[in-house]
Amino acid sequence: RAVALPDDADTGSVDAHYRDGVLRVTVGLREAARPQRINVQ
Repeated sequence: RAVALPDDADTGSVDAHYRDGVLRVTVGLREAARPQRINVQ
């Protein structure tokens, strides 16, 4: 099977466990980019 992940998924932090016939997959989310303030003169 294939599962589509959201754009903000952190594929480097995927964790999977198979227990009692159940596959549990945990995917972390990346931190949202913070807006930057730029002073214009």
